[in-house]
Amino acid sequence: MAKITVKCVCGEIFEAILAADRLEREFERTSLVPIVIPHKDHFVTVYIDKNHSVRSVERVILVEEDRAPVILSEESNIGEAEQIALGLTKEANPNKEYNKFISLLLDKIKSPETLFRAGEVIGRHMWMNWREAILKMGARYVTSLDLILKSELKPILDRAGKTELIGDTGILITECAGPQFVVGVAQGVLTAVSEATEEKISVKFAYQIEDSSVSLTLIE
Repeated sequence: MAKITVKCVCGEIFEAILAADRLEREFERTSLVPIVIPHKDHFVTVYIDKNHSVRSVERVILVEEDRAPVILSEESNIGEAEQIALGLTKEANPNKEYNKFISLLLDKIKSPETLFRAGEVIGRHMWMNWREAILKMGARYVTSLDLILKSELKPILDRAGKTELIGDTGILITECAGPQFVVGVAQGVLTAVSEATEEKISVKFAYQIEDSSVSLTLIE
């Protein structure tokens, strides 16, 4: 893993953890790698050089066909996005018709911030529905990160794309639509699992988005 220090466009300084092995593969074909990283309620694109130094930081910009670039608003209507996402579950069950669901969602929600928050709601919704029967029986969950990753998180993320476990606490999801949404789904699942443990825990993770791929690493 590689740790970098980022001076965000909002003025704050924060640290981010990146998957060093994936960065090295990118550096085989380019000298500067752009990485999308979340910070609070927004995302930034951070350009990393071969020394893992931050060369520049930009606010995430969406460019739609026949439209000028639009800076994402920090006042995105999160509540409305969550309502839209939950409403779409009536048209397509994300546990059974994930591809149809994400297609409908991406037609209505565009910004990374709102996709992330919609993902949180849907991730929790997917896990609760999937585990409904055993939760009704009073099942409680252990706090082992590797078990949470393999038994609770991976089965949900398998719906989003091709998955590959990396060690005991990491997972790579490739060929996924709406990667920011997928990160939100992971957060929603972990929140739901945390609520179902004997002791309420806070499972954190570091992640990295590259094109249509997302790498996640759980952190105690």
